[in-house]
Amino acid sequence: MSTAPSTRYRGVSPGRGASVDAALMTDGAAMDGAPEDGGGRRSWRWIGGLALLIPAAWALWTIVSPLLAPAGAALGPVRGVRLGMGAAQVRDRLVTGAPGDFRSEVMGEDYALTWRPSGAPAELKAARLELHLGQLVAVRLTLDPAAPESRGPDFEISNASVLTRTRGDEAVELTWLARSCPTHAGEVRRLIEEHSQR
Repeated sequence: MSTAPSTRYRGVSPGRGASVDAALMTDGAAMDGAPEDGGGRRSWRWIGGLALLIPAAWALWTIVSPLLAPAGAALGPVRGVRLGMGAAQVRDRLVTGAPGDFRSEVMGEDYALTWRPSGAPAELKAARLELHLGQLVAVRLTLDPAAPESRGPDFEISNASVLTRTRGDEAVELTWLARSCPTHAGEVRRLIEEHSQR
């Protein structure tokens, strides 16, 4: 008499064999559908790296970009001072060419240092140096037409600043503004628009 092949596992009852098969199939399906832990960790590392790289790249650009702009007085220094200097540096480094006196003028968060000669003026007739949060953001000079800073285009611009010269019969009014200063943003915008229409 022929006997049908047994479907039982040796030493395992039919009920227990079925449960083992089901468990194996469930584990296999879970492994096939689950994402690899290594790939997930790598993705988060890329995201974290980009989050650190973008601010660093922006900071580097703000430092380097002014150096890539065309050369000119808009890059400074002008009469020995540069935008971004503190008040003490401005007092020490402004080239006046004659004896004179500094005075301070408070304007809310901002303040200004003004300079006037105590005797006969030389190349520099007057200066107004405006500071925002302790940094020089605006230079306004009244210059003799023979002063070196009086010579040059009426309008100069760099990524960091704008500079204008307004010429009169007896003096040249030089204005140099930082483009990043919120206090002077409106004035900077107006100067750029005026000179772009000429």
